[in-house]
Amino acid sequence: MFEPGAYTFVNRFGTFIVKRAVFAVVGFGADLVVAATSNGLIKMRKKMDPSSFETPNKPPILLNAFP
Repeated sequence: MFEPGAYTFVNRFGTFIVKRAVFAVVGFGADLVVAATSNGLIKMRKKMDPSSFETPNKPPILLNAFP
């Protein structure tokens, strides 16, 4: 990000914003994969042995998204 050369402040700030957006998209995608995997495992476990399964309370997504 801070290589020597003819980079202006706008170029460097633009790079910062683009990298931040890329990391946000990748993190969001990874979160979707983890949530889908977790929900799939819970559904599979429930189908295999419904008698010993307690449905956990799902936490509110929006309240957990912001610390």
